[in-house]
Amino acid sequence: MRKMKKVMVLLAAVLVAAMLGGCGGSFDASQYVKALLDNSYKGDSEAFVKEKVGTKEEAEKLYIEGIDTEMASITDQTQVSEELEAEFRTVLQDVYKNVKYTVGDAEKKDSKTYEVEVKCEKMNIFGPTMESFYAAAEAYDGDTEDDAALNEAVVTMLKDSFKETLANVTYGDAESVTVRVELVNNADETYARINGDAGVMLMIQKQTGYSTGDVSDRVLDRLSQVKKENKEIDTVILMDQGVYIDLIVNSVLQNLVYGAVLAVIILLIFLKSIRPTFVIACSIPISIMTALVAMYFSGVTLNIISLSGLALGVGMLVDNSIVVIENIYRMRN
Repeated sequence: MRKMKKVMVLLAAVLVAAMLGGCGGSFDASQYVKALLDNSYKGDSEAFVKEKVGTKEEAEKLYIEGIDTEMASITDQTQVSEELEAEFRTVLQDVYKNVKYTVGDAEKKDSKTYEVEVKCEKMNIFGPTMESFYAAAEAYDGDTEDDAALNEAVVTMLKDSFKETLANVTYGDAESVTVRVELVNNADETYARINGDAGVMLMIQKQTGYSTGDVSDRVLDRLSQVKKENKEIDTVILMDQGVYIDLIVNSVLQNLVYGAVLAVIILLIFLKSIRPTFVIACSIPISIMTALVAMYFSGVTLNIISLSGLALGVGMLVDNSIVVIENIYRMRN
């Protein structure tokens, strides 16, 4: 979350430098930056329009695009009802609105350049949310055969976990980021400057149905190839959604493995027999591999929802295995 704040503020600086032009001496860089951040996080377009950052329609579009991007990264390729999607979007908007930042006074460097200090407080929401989600997943005893019902249950648990964490959210130490605002006369053209050099700012978005991580990796590979073929071209990544997707996926995978190992250890302690414990221990990776093969051929990508479903399935598998083993012992006796 700390990196997200830095990236979003740096992106705001570039947007400010790119969109601003032809302003007089009464320009307030501090209010300009605050208006852009308030619109992006709080959905408050009043200052956005007042400070002439853009029109009300442009403010609404910028805010909606930010929410849509986060929604796509979390529920990628997951089909849920419109009602649940609307509820999840509302929770995500509440998360955005609870982001805390303080915009300091602008320091004028020269006639066209300002620097604004923005202090961002780290929101401790991801870790507690995932802990709450895993607890809810372990306690889930609903239908796991119906994909639609399972998707609804997983997204609902994730939504409720966000709401629970948000109700008692805590914040870490504030970090300062300096935003550089440059006034340029872009009446005819729009300019972007990177480290003082002229540049071109591009925003690449994936199409619906494609994996965010795969698209990010392919774009980065292509940029590396371009830099090798053209030594004079340099690229700077302002924001990469693939990084956050990888962090989430790795976290879910780690918890899935830990859950499976702990389940085997608990079974060994309570069953006090290596043979049935070994059978269940073997069934877990075999079942996961079978599920991954089925996901591959059905076109389902690895994302937070699909991996959470696998983690949920491991718990159900252990429960069912215990029931089967108990029945075997009962029939044999």
